[in-house]
Amino acid sequence: MDSFEGVFAAILGIMFIIAVLSYALAYLIPIIIGVIVITLIIKLFSNINKKEEERLEKIEQEGRFYEAQVRVEQKKEEEQQEVQREYQKKMIVLGEESISLFEETPKYLESAEKYLDQSEVNFSYGAFAMALCGKRSVIFNLPQSMNSARLTRFLLEDLLI
Repeated sequence: MDSFEGVFAAILGIMFIIAVLSYALAYLIPIIIGVIVITLIIKLFSNINKKEEERLEKIEQEGRFYEAQVRVEQKKEEEQQEVQREYQKKMIVLGEESISLFEETPKYLESAEKYLDQSEVNFSYGAFAMALCGKRSVIFNLPQSMNSARLTRFLLEDLLI
């Protein structure tokens, strides 16, 4: 019987160990599962936070890019405005010059008429060289932009005859 009692004691011991382990596992399994779940949740939240940080960083970089783009556009606009101001100044100067030329036109026309009259008189007396000199002085005394029909007709009639 000793062997039967020994086997029975061994079986009882094994059963006791299994009972203790199952009792311990009954408490340890939820703890282990809890630790695993908490670890997974922490990793999930850290991934979510990491993705959110990456998204915010991307938004911040895009914001800086757009700010830089806006600064470049503003600089271009300021340069264009400066060019427009320069054009405006040049137009004002050209307008003032044209007004002063327009105001001086009667003086040039009177001088041209005087020289034309003198050259017609000289031509009528047969002083051809004087007439040509008179025509040259009329031509040189008129500004480039001036054009008189009488002057043109007078200068061309000698050339065509």
